[in-house]
Amino acid sequence: MEMRTLKHWLSDTFTRFRLHRVIRRAFRHDLGRYIRFSTPPSGGSAEQQGARLAAIAHGLEKSLAMNPLRPGFGIGKARMLLRLLRGYEASCPDRLDQFEYQLSIGILFHYVEFQKKCGTALPKELETFTLPGPGHGGTTVRKCGELLEAARGDFRKLAESRVSIRDFSSEPVSMEAIRDAVSLARRTPSSCNRQPGRVYAVIDPERIRKVCGLLPGFHAFGSSVDKLLLAAADTRVFSEAGERHQMWTEGGMFAMSLLYALNYLGIATCVLNWSVVPERDAEVRRILEIDEAHEILFFIALGHFKEENKVALSERRPVEEILFIR
Repeated sequence: MEMRTLKHWLSDTFTRFRLHRVIRRAFRHDLGRYIRFSTPPSGGSAEQQGARLAAIAHGLEKSLAMNPLRPGFGIGKARMLLRLLRGYEASCPDRLDQFEYQLSIGILFHYVEFQKKCGTALPKELETFTLPGPGHGGTTVRKCGELLEAARGDFRKLAESRVSIRDFSSEPVSMEAIRDAVSLARRTPSSCNRQPGRVYAVIDPERIRKVCGLLPGFHAFGSSVDKLLLAAADTRVFSEAGERHQMWTEGGMFAMSLLYALNYLGIATCVLNWSVVPERDAEVRRILEIDEAHEILFFIALGHFKEENKVALSERRPVEEILFIR
């Protein structure tokens, strides 16, 4: 090996080693923050307990929007939510005005009232549950014409009209509409115009069936889905430790633009999270032949609105809890 070639090889090797060391240190930092601030299985601060309440409560709320509803569904989850509520009340008696707590008791109330109307035999602790104050959560019915008209209006109407639909009509979604939505989403801001957003359209019924079996919570309404989109980000457009989060931030921005574009074009959607273990991620990659450099963000179920659409209210936090002025 010539001296110049050896010098370049050593320089390149050292640069790679130094880069990998920085990346490993960055991930250790992220791991430490996640362990410190993520919600533990039990206990925790009022905010952490509130996050746990909200997750369980929304599982009940979105179940109330399913069609058809099965009397007696979700009793185990409702009892778990009630236990968590009682635990929160005991440990955080001065934080009962917290958004997640108020939302959770409202959703549990709507759930219990529905089961009582169905004549379901409830456990004593649920049968005697009452709402201590004004309720939140539940479901509402949105007309197809109302949703389509709002989506084609100004941006305020578009944003406020986008809802998660879990029961679609039989009308197929055209590939032309999907291409149009992806084209609109391309205008999403991107650092250095690197445009990491990628979309896989799953149209083969057999592949949709296989993917449905791997999506958390999808089996409850997957039968009416016409097509699936997989939102992804290309890891290869980023470099260095400082950009380790860019695939999620820029990919998420792109995917949100895609959701708004689909809503604008009159297509009903539901975002399906992809928070899974590596083995399940690998299985979907195999089924859909996903490029290894593409990081899967989440899936989007597609269909068309029915004439009437039952949707979870999914109430949002007040602006005062989101906006901080310094």
